[in-house]
Amino acid sequence: SPISDGYVVTSNMVISAESLVRLIHPTYGLISPAKIIPILEKNKMVSVVDFYVLELVCKRLKKWQMKGKEVVPISVNYSRITLLEKDVVERTINIINKYGIDKNLIEIEITETIGNMEHKFVAELAEKFMQEGIRLALDDFGSEYSSLSTLALVPFNVVKLDKSIINDIVTNKRSQVIVENVISVCKKLNMVTVAEGIETENQWKEVKRMGCDLGQGYFFGKPIKIKEFEEKFLKLE
Repeated sequence: SPISDGYVVTSNMVISAESLVRLIHPTYGLISPAKIIPILEKNKMVSVVDFYVLELVCKRLKKWQMKGKEVVPISVNYSRITLLEKDVVERTINIINKYGIDKNLIEIEITETIGNMEHKFVAELAEKFMQEGIRLALDDFGSEYSSLSTLALVPFNVVKLDKSIINDIVTNKRSQVIVENVISVCKKLNMVTVAEGIETENQWKEVKRMGCDLGQGYFFGKPIKIKEFEEKFLKLE
């Protein structure tokens, strides 16, 4: 069940959204992907979900365009396992072309766990995606596997700063120094920065002061179902 969560810029406009997936269990209810994705990865099934979600997103974008709506780009998460598929770029392009939507409406989010993959491989893969006109975002930067060498070798379009380094951004001077300098580095590399996990106005004010481009988190709105996203932002009934 894909759920959408928007980016919000300084002007408080939703300019993009992220496709999320949740498992709704008949007994246990809504189950976090943090519990499900590792199982899917272990069983080599996560790429099936990744490509399925991409197809749902493309199908939905096409539907919105057919109704004459001005759509925003949607990001789709790809796991490390999916990136290792030998035909990942071709399969991605084929799904997008199947629905005849602009490639710039799709942004692929790659988690920071690529830090333990060979940088040359990641850089070559990123180049292939970008040659096809697909934007790439580095997700969860600042988490367990973070490495500045990743930014040096892979020309991401977007860098998403992990919630773990945003949580205490208002009170922790060390966090402030780290985040401010990461934002500065990204600007010099022409990478857009997104602060994840924004939950308070003070956090948002602080990252904006540092020059962060975009924000994402509960302060702007919780993840919502597709139908609600359509009604609220696209005025679809």
